[in-house]
Amino acid sequence: MGCSGSNALGQFTKKYYNEPQKFTAQYNFAAGEENELFTAKFKSFRHTNCLVKIDDKEYKAENAETFKLKVGAGEHKIEIELKFNEGIETMDSMFEGNEGLVSIDLTNFGLKHLKSLKNVFCGCKNLKTVTMKPDTDVSMCEDFSNMFAGCSSLETIELSSWNIAAVANTTSMFEGCTNLKTADISKWDLSKVPPASCAKMFANCPALTGFEEIVKKNDKGMFDADLVAKVGDAADPNAQPALEDRA
Repeated sequence: MGCSGSNALGQFTKKYYNEPQKFTAQYNFAAGEENELFTAKFKSFRHTNCLVKIDDKEYKAENAETFKLKVGAGEHKIEIELKFNEGIETMDSMFEGNEGLVSIDLTNFGLKHLKSLKNVFCGCKNLKTVTMKPDTDVSMCEDFSNMFAGCSSLETIELSSWNIAAVANTTSMFEGCTNLKTADISKWDLSKVPPASCAKMFANCPALTGFEEIVKKNDKGMFDADLVAKVGDAADPNAQPALEDRA
């Protein structure tokens, strides 16, 4: 698993967003010095008319890069509204490594024209909740690699009805999500994606359930060998129990 930065930052399509894009989030920073609200990677996205509410106190700026906002330890509610001059093509690494991020609601944030969501939440080890529309349209997105890698607090995410028509890479998408219990991709069509581009999609996800049908169909190296073995043992009534399970 690796949360490498993207070379695609700053690339744009000619499609325009007519409405401001909004999301809300909860942050919880540990005690110590004040914390920068925006990472350098977040600031690198070109946007205007940036409106931020921190615990109901409002701040405005032409863009996030001009903000010098810092917040203290503890819990904070953040509401962010951004206006993009051009439709963004990628959200690569937008929140990567943000350990203060606990939850985020992207219901009112447009994802339709994105071609990549690589590393977007990679390394957000305290992220517990990600809320999106059940039928989130990411039909132009090709790269989901490392999207949630290392999100060790994430337990469940609703993505069964995502439109993934253009998917080409899901490598390590959830690798290291050690508390992940549910991530239903049974309706995803990954038949045209080569195994190398699905590798380790759910590596080091020991708490995962509900993946059996995917493994039986073709796991493409998405799961750890011990999880795949459990499916095989369950399907074989003559399978011998492990030594430690024998009476």
